[in-house]
Amino acid sequence: TALALEHSGKEMSLVFYEILKNNKNPSKAAALIFQALEKRIVESNFKKGCPIAITALESTTHPGIVSETCLKIYNEWIKGFETYLMLCGASLKKANSIAVSLFSLWEGALLLAKLQKSAEPLRLAKKTADLLIKKEFN
Repeated sequence: TALALEHSGKEMSLVFYEILKNNKNPSKAAALIFQALEKRIVESNFKKGCPIAITALESTTHPGIVSETCLKIYNEWIKGFETYLMLCGASLKKANSIAVSLFSLWEGALLLAKLQKSAEPLRLAKKTADLLIKKEFN
């Protein structure tokens, strides 16, 4: 299970990395990430959300290698966004705050999108992410 999680985590990391490396504007990069997540979930008929979330939730009651792997993947994603935001000019504290907030927005939006069978939660979260980022960078 841990190896499968690591593989899925790396696949999503590559999606994020490609978007971040090709976009120097944090608002645009965040919007593209939300669009990629929307495309993924819509094209799967609302079956593919976050490839880690279900296992992460289930593993919290049984600490061990699986929960540690989920936490490691999530922390790597957050750290990647944090580093990107610092390169764009944010302080470490602000970059961490925004990165954690973006992660929370997309995870919650993916869950609601799956439950509602609608991309609307992702679109609303994208707008909130844009406001959050513009507050820091404009």
